[in-house]
Amino acid sequence: MAGKFGSFLLSAILLTAGVAGICMAPPPAFAQSGAREDPRIKGLIAYLRNQDWSVRGKAAWTLGAMKSASAVEPLAAVLASDEVGEVRKWAAWALGTIGDAKGVEPLIAALKDRDDEVRRNVIPALGKIKDPRAVPALCDIALRDASELLRDEAVNALAAVNEPHSAEILVSALSEGDPAVRRNAVMALGKLTSPAGLGPLTAVALSDSEPEIRKSALSALGQMQDERIIEPVLEAMRDTDREVRLCAVQQLEKIPEKAGDPHVIDALLAASGDEYWVVRAKATSALGMMDDPRALNRLTAASRDEDISVRQAAVEALSGKKDARAAEAVVAAALRDGSDLVRQSASRAVHDFAGPQVTDLLVAAMEDPDESVRQNAGQLLEQTGDPTALISLSVAVLADESANVRRSATLALELIDGPGALKHLTAALKNDNPEIRGNAVEGLGVIKNPAAAKLLVTALADQDPQVRARAARALGEAGNFGTIPPLMDALGDEDQQVRRSIADTLRSITGEDFGEDREEWLHWWQAKQKQ
Repeated sequence: MAGKFGSFLLSAILLTAGVAGICMAPPPAFAQSGAREDPRIKGLIAYLRNQDWSVRGKAAWTLGAMKSASAVEPLAAVLASDEVGEVRKWAAWALGTIGDAKGVEPLIAALKDRDDEVRRNVIPALGKIKDPRAVPALCDIALRDASELLRDEAVNALAAVNEPHSAEILVSALSEGDPAVRRNAVMALGKLTSPAGLGPLTAVALSDSEPEIRKSALSALGQMQDERIIEPVLEAMRDTDREVRLCAVQQLEKIPEKAGDPHVIDALLAASGDEYWVVRAKATSALGMMDDPRALNRLTAASRDEDISVRQAAVEALSGKKDARAAEAVVAAALRDGSDLVRQSASRAVHDFAGPQVTDLLVAAMEDPDESVRQNAGQLLEQTGDPTALISLSVAVLADESANVRRSATLALELIDGPGALKHLTAALKNDNPEIRGNAVEGLGVIKNPAAAKLLVTALADQDPQVRARAARALGEAGNFGTIPPLMDALGDEDQQVRRSIADTLRSITGEDFGEDREEWLHWWQAKQKQ
């Protein structure tokens, strides 16, 4: 609203400057206690009757900015009778800005204006004046107006007036038959946070026939941040309506100092088994703040809940618990949960538990019959960086039947011990078993450094064609431009699969495609060298 008012500023000041030939200057605020009246006021009041509605509006705005008491009655007349809503709106704003009690009754009458935009300015104007006479009318707006925006404005104005009688009127409305009025009364009392509303709101939260109103009453109680709400909130956690139960759990977060209360923990433990997954998830999160053995037991169980959100909430709650059972549950979720989101949350939490226990669990998982578990274990070992896992990773790099597992193990091995990983793979290139040599070649491709590339080039001459083909593919993954000449030379290999793998690698590195034609590749390379 201030921006719209401000848009009148320049033209309004110009208008003021033109009144009675007075030189232009920012309008001073003249006191209402007998100080000399600004000589421009009389001219501005005359402008309130101008035929041009925009001139009338600018005059009203300027009179408000000048805070002249003598302008109250003329502005009240404009508010009551001007045919243009925009002008009435500025008149309402001006009366509120002037702040004279004589403007209260005209403003109260204007609460029935046919234009909502005018009423939207009338309500805060009454809040600025802070006169108790406005309370009944503002309460009526807050309780019964069809516009949520105007109801909110009325509550804000009541808070500004800060009259105890406001709460009494709103409390009396809690017993009305119209559910909409009761709901509005509840919401208004919550925003006012008056202690007088605590008892009545408690009664509504526990006994109103409408679940939505019980829920609103709980939210209103939570806004009060008073420890006396604990008892009704705990009772509401047994409500027959699931949304009410959820709202009750949410209110407990607003009083953290009660986190260790045994009654609160008991209620949350019960809620963590609720039939509604959202209640279970919220209660699980809340239990994460509780330093109680029973909470830990429930969180570990919740990490296996049928619902993804509950499991994720449990994993995140367990991440703050320095306990062996918490670590075991988090690692299990990181390894085996069927949801990517839960595994990601659990993987981040694994870092908080890094140590011998976690490493032992992950090393054991490297021998799990499930390929995805082994792959996840390799990735988590890379994350923890524990050198005690090197033996297990070294075995997986060369012997695991899954290429995905071998890859994750190689990455972990390189991160934990880069030189050691290269040495381990170099030695494996001399193994009698071609499968081991092939796996070593694959690992060298994952490492992607110049020393590994040189070893892969030598592997292009391995006695086993499968190893030579895998070396060619590994060079493609490494993407080293300097390996192009030996790859072209190897296109003379007697094995078609090897030649095809080399041609694919050359295409991948260069972006060119001459198939398995060694002469074409050599011709292209020579031309490339001359450029």
